[in-house]
Amino acid sequence: MVGHMELTSVASSGNVMITNAAVSPRGRLFGNFPRWTDVPTPSVGEATADGGFTPFPGGTWNEWQPSLSPDERFVCTHGLHADRDNNLWVIDDASPHHGKMVEGGAKLVQIDLETNRVRRIYALGPDLAPPGAVLSHLRVDPRFLYVTDSGFGVIVVIDRLRIPPVTGITSDAAGALYFSALTEDGVLKMGADRKLQTVIRDDRISGANEGSIGPDGCYYFPNSQVPRVNRPYEVFRIEPS
Repeated sequence: MVGHMELTSVASSGNVMITNAAVSPRGRLFGNFPRWTDVPTPSVGEATADGGFTPFPGGTWNEWQPSLSPDERFVCTHGLHADRDNNLWVIDDASPHHGKMVEGGAKLVQIDLETNRVRRIYALGPDLAPPGAVLSHLRVDPRFLYVTDSGFGVIVVIDRLRIPPVTGITSDAAGALYFSALTEDGVLKMGADRKLQTVIRDDRISGANEGSIGPDGCYYFPNSQVPRVNRPYEVFRIEPS
């Protein structure tokens, strides 16, 4: 033991692997239990007064099996986040045992901790979570969801109002934000009015990734060819108006 800091165990999941802990603004503790081993897992659990965990939110959400539909069930959860508005967010990458993603299973789930009910499901199709994607961590703000994808080495950004997933964000000297839009084959811009507008959409763009504003005021971004696999890979330049 180094120093005088006391280490206290507050909850245990026994032999069920736990990879994430999230504490709500009201002090509720939640754990994430990915389906990476053969030990049965509830996927998500809430710590109990006796130091254990109980499945959360309960019902079919915690009861997925390979023979069952992934709709409204956790297949293989990979991350948790409790936001300041008393919601619990769950990333389901739907890849049990680090294997092939279960079709239709990848999703982000928002659970209202006032009612303990699922408030919204953001389905993540192959355009946002293509083969090779490893969705792992999540943060939110009032407008956007930020999800790390360690498989492709990007941060996926989802507009909670418009829902275009984006893989790169940068800003210009005036503070306007530019988003490389994964599913729209283009680039979006948000100005001081906080409204999104399409800067460019082009069939040559596929999997626009994180770019940068150059000293010439132009936006430079790589064309990562996700989900298409075409050659060559290129860096494009546009001059925003």
